[in-house]
Amino acid sequence: MQQSLQKLQTGILKPNSSERENLIQKIPEKCRSFFGAFFFLIALLAALPNNAVAQVYCSPTYTDGSIFGDYLGRVKVGTIDNITTGAPSPFYTYYSSLSTTITAGVATTLTVSPGTYTSNNNIAAWIDYNQNGTFEATEKLGEVLINAAYPATGTIGFSVPVTALAGTTRMRVREAYFTTGVDPCANYSYGEAEDYNVNIVLPTACTGTPAAGTVPATLQGCPGTTVTINATGSTIGVGITYQWQYSSDGGTTWANASGSSTATSYTTPAITATNVGMYRLMVTCTNSAQSVYTTATTVSQSAVTDCYCQPAYSSGTGSGDYIGRVALGTIDNITGGAPSPYYTYYSALSTNLNAGIQQTLTLSPGTYGSNNNQAAWIDYNQNGTFEASEKLGEVLINAAYPATATINFTVPLTALAGTTRLRVRHAFFTTGIAPCTGYTYGETEDYNVNIIIPPACSGTPVAGTTPASLTTCPNTTVAISATGTTLASGLGYQWQQSTDGTTWVNAIGGTGATTPNFTSPAITNANAGIMYRLQVTCVSNSQSVITNATTVTLNGFLSCYCNSSAQYSGYTNIGNVSFGTLNNGTA
Repeated sequence: MQQSLQKLQTGILKPNSSERENLIQKIPEKCRSFFGAFFFLIALLAALPNNAVAQVYCSPTYTDGSIFGDYLGRVKVGTIDNITTGAPSPFYTYYSSLSTTITAGVATTLTVSPGTYTSNNNIAAWIDYNQNGTFEATEKLGEVLINAAYPATGTIGFSVPVTALAGTTRMRVREAYFTTGVDPCANYSYGEAEDYNVNIVLPTACTGTPAAGTVPATLQGCPGTTVTINATGSTIGVGITYQWQYSSDGGTTWANASGSSTATSYTTPAITATNVGMYRLMVTCTNSAQSVYTTATTVSQSAVTDCYCQPAYSSGTGSGDYIGRVALGTIDNITGGAPSPYYTYYSALSTNLNAGIQQTLTLSPGTYGSNNNQAAWIDYNQNGTFEASEKLGEVLINAAYPATATINFTVPLTALAGTTRLRVRHAFFTTGIAPCTGYTYGETEDYNVNIIIPPACSGTPVAGTTPASLTTCPNTTVAISATGTTLASGLGYQWQQSTDGTTWVNAIGGTGATTPNFTSPAITNANAGIMYRLQVTCVSNSQSVITNATTVTLNGFLSCYCNSSAQYSGYTNIGNVSFGTLNNGTA
C-alpha cells in the first residue's frame, strides 16, 4: 500500500488504472468511503480539459446603471450580433450561450452601439488572451466615444495575438457614461457590462510562398485624424511576419512605416498635407524566406466639408432652446427648433464676406426667455476645424424670439479665399461655448461663406473718414471705425492718440490698435476729450495717409443710468409710480 501511495503522490498511478481497485481493497472498510471520494475527485479533474474549469472574473458594478438609457444597445463580432435593451440591476449580463470563433492574427472588427442616451457614450472591450481570469491592460481591444443614441455605431479594430492561448475564453464589453480610460472591473455611475465567449484558433506553420492579401486602393482621412488600413486574405500561420511600408513619391521608393506596423492592419500617423502617400504590406514566411507584397493603398486628405465635427445635445431643442434667426450678408434664416440630433447644415445658404471689412452677425434665440447663450465661428484657414482664434464672439440674450443680439467681426486678410464653413451654436446657460462639445439644451447650425481677399495695395492708399466726435458714459469704452478706407491686402493700420491735436503717439490700451476697427480703453474724467485717428500704410511702398481725428467726450450723468429689463416675458410690469407731484401710470 505504501508503494501505491507513493505512486499516486508522484503521478505514476493514474486515477483510472487497475491499481486503484487493488489499493482500495487494502484500505480498511471504514476508510473506503473517504478514499473513494478522493479518487473520484482526482479522476474527474484529470478527465476535464484544461480550459473547461471556469475562471472567476470580476463582476463590474454600477450605482445607477442603465436607468437613463446608458447601456449597450448592440454588440457584434463574428457570428455574435446581440441587440438588447438595458439590463436591470446589477447591470451586468454574461451571455454564456453566445460565442464566436476568432483566428489569431486576423484583423477583426467589433461593432458596438449605445442605448437611448445621446451623448458621452464611452464603450470599451477586452479579451482574456492568456485565460487567467483577469482582463489585463494589454488585453484591452480599444475604446470608442459615441455622441448619439442607438442605432449609432462605433467600431474597434483588433487582431488576436498569435501568442494567445487556444480555446474558449471571455470577452467583456462595457459602457460607462462620460468616462475615458474605462476599466474592466471598476464601479461607475451609469452604464452596463456584457460578457461573451470567444473561441481562439491558432494558425498552423507556414510553408512556401505566402499570400499577400488585398488592401483598399484608396482611403481618405480628415486632417489630424488617423486612417486604418486592413489587409484581407493574407496568409496566417506560425512563422509569418508582417511589415507595412510607406512611399511618399508615388511608389518609387519604400521604407518601413512608422509606429506599430507588424500586423495585418495598420493605423497611419495623424493625417496632414505633408504625410499623405502610399502604403503596402509585406508578408514573409520565415520558414521558407519567401516574401510577397500587396498592392498599394493611396491615403489622401478628405474634403474639408467632410471633416467638421457634429456637436451633440442630450435634450436639444425640446424646451425652446434653439437658434431662431441667423442673419449675415445675404443669409437671413428664420427657423424653429430642429429635431434630434439638433444639428443642421444649410449647405444651400451662403454669403460673400470681404476680408478686412467689419461684418455684423445678427442672432435670435428660440422660445425660451432667458440664459440663451450663442456663439459663432468661421473656419478661416479651411482645415476642417473651428479653432479658438476663429471664434467670432459670444452673446447672451435674456429674452425669447424675436429678441436679437449682434456679433461684430472682421475677416482677417490672412484668411484663405474661397468657400468655407460658418458655425452658430446655442447652448443654454453656458459661457465659453466650444464648437464641438456636447451640451444638454441647444442647437447647432452651419452655413457656407465665401471669403474674398482684396488685391494687393499699390500707390497711396485712401485713409477714409472717422466720426468727428463720439460720446460715452464714464468708465465705458468707445468703438471707432474708418469708412471708405482702401480695401486691399498688404495694408498696415495704426491708430494714434493725442490730447492736444498736435502731438500724436500710437494708441495706448484698448483693443484693435493695428486693425481698421479700434476699441478705446475706458473713458474717464481724466482722459475725456482724447482724440484718435487712423494711419493707413501700403507696406510694399511705405506710402501712408491719415484720417481725420475723432474726439471722445463724456455724456452727462443723466444719460448714463443703466436700463433694466425683465428676464421673462411673463413678469408683471410696473403699473404706476407716484412720488410728490409725479403720478405716472404705465402699462
